[in-house]
Amino acid sequence: MGVSKVVLSQTRRRRHECSNPISPATSAEAIRWFSHKLHLETDCADVHSAQRAGEVDFVLLHVVGSEEAFASRHLPGAQHLPHSQITAERMAAWPAETLFVVYCAGRTATALTLPR
Repeated sequence: MGVSKVVLSQTRRRRHECSNPISPATSAEAIRWFSHKLHLETDCADVHSAQRAGEVDFVLLHVVGSEEAFASRHLPGAQHLPHSQITAERMAAWPAETLFVVYCAGRTATALTLPR
């Protein structure tokens, strides 16, 4: 969204009663929100950088699709564990402090850390 569209949108909002009763976040609130979000999430660039540097400190899980689909296309180092098979018993195979990065191979999917 260009600057002119933002200004126009803000101008229209002032002229018309806004039906959304929630006020926009302050800059400080937005910084806290995104800092917290970044603490819990990663993305493909982070995974790629860690792999290139040989600093993989996580288990990479591919969580959708069949074994055949996984065998034909997945990220290097990934393990196939469909989300329907992610259970406490299955996850107990790893130490409690293990960091998991899960992905689903969708075009717009972001790798997320799996909470423990």
